Amino acid sequence: MPNFLVVVQQQIEIANRKGDNLITGVEEWVKKVDTEISKAEEFLNEEANAKKTCFKIGLCGNWHTLYHCGKMATKISPYLLQHQEGGKGYETCVSVDTPAPGPLEVYQNKNLDDIATQNSTLGDIITAIEDESKQIMESMA
Repeated sequence: MPNFLVVVQQQIEIANRKGDNLITGVEEWVKKVDTEISKAEEFLNEEANAKKTCFKIGLCGNWHTLYHCGKMATKISPYLLQHQEGGKGYETCVSVDTPAPGPLEVYQNKNLDDIATQNSTLGDIITAIEDESKQIMESMA
């Protein structure tokens, strides 16, 4: 499972570098799997350090510890399998190609604060063209 998670994280990094959009749910899945893996690793450390024999001689097993470890393993394994099955789709694809920006998106937007003045001047010019008695120089003054 950790190798599977590493593959998905590498694909997420590649997609981010390319500027692609991630598929919905990928990041949440990675967070959930990361917490489940850390719980499993914590359990494995506890199990490795647990006292497995009842006496110092080691003749009989500590049934309570063995029962507890077996019960915890049974409890953890379905969650790991569920997350592994849920992430099968992310193994091959974690992103959606984002189209390159078009020519209009590349240029910066202009400040259009003076558009009202420009429109009124344009209106004066059109009026001057339509009405021969007006001169363009008068309307611009």
